[in-house]
Amino acid sequence: MNSEKKVLIVDDSKAMRIVIKNVLKTTEYKFNVLEASNGLIALDVLKENPDTQLIFADINMPEMDGITLMEKINELNYQIPVAVISTEGSQDMVIKAIKLGARGYIKNLLLKIKLLKL
Repeated sequence: MNSEKKVLIVDDSKAMRIVIKNVLKTTEYKFNVLEASNGLIALDVLKENPDTQLIFADINMPEMDGITLMEKINELNYQIPVAVISTEGSQDMVIKAIKLGARGYIKNLLLKIKLLKL
């Protein structure tokens, strides 16, 4: 049996968090989805849930953006893969995220989801 995977979605857009949760539901895996609307809240969630297995993080957020969140995750020595999400990400931001250890970069997630539904 598949065990539940703990995933943290960090995005200031509630609609985007819902979309990602719905996409996760379409997979064969079971997820325990945690949410945060910015990087500061995400760090608090991680303190309470250090066994989180994957993070989806938006780049552009108020209070603490996704790049700064990744820097903090590295400083705190969390060994959690991060997939960066952005609809407006520049090539420089993508490169910076990858240098910080991002395992993936998802650009224009909504377009990809629409295409998958065709």
